[in-house]
Amino acid sequence: MFDLKAINPGLYENWMLVKNAPPEFHSPPDPSAVQELETLAGGKLPQDYKDFLLEYGDVGGSVQTGVRYFLCRYPDKEVIDSDFGMISGARHTIASTKVLSKPHQTLDNVGPRIPENMIATNIDNYCTFLIDLRSDSFGRMYYISDLKKKTFGTPGYDWDNVAFVGETFTEFMAGVGTKEELKAKYPKVKVR
Repeated sequence: MFDLKAINPGLYENWMLVKNAPPEFHSPPDPSAVQELETLAGGKLPQDYKDFLLEYGDVGGSVQTGVRYFLCRYPDKEVIDSDFGMISGARHTIASTKVLSKPHQTLDNVGPRIPENMIATNIDNYCTFLIDLRSDSFGRMYYISDLKKKTFGTPGYDWDNVAFVGETFTEFMAGVGTKEELKAKYPKVKVR
């Protein structure tokens, strides 16, 4: 079981704000979609992430609570960034992963826009969170703040554009907070 309230009370409050909202604002848990996502992931999802999807469905950042900021560790810098889409429901994650991991359908010469063996939790506002499925780094969380219209791994669009945001899904979720909380925790890091 994933206990969002214990892991991050602020994100839990965000989830409570949309829990009973219409489907365009919230994706309730969908066990069949989680199973389909697990199949797409090669038969294995990180257990904490899977438990979250089955218990909550999705969660996003909020203007009302201010809980939407997180630390990004790029190869050459650290920044505090924010996102509203964060963790989409399984059905949307399936679509995001399929769109971003295959050649672009309307742009010539644009292949997959995310690294191989990753799940893209969303595709909102040209950014996404990634969950690593590679055996040596399984479950790590990353963030791409600017999904480019070019193939991942080509000059100008590679791992230098990917921020590490958590060793696990739970660690990432625990680290999301308000701008003030993140600035106090990381006083030397700039807010993007």
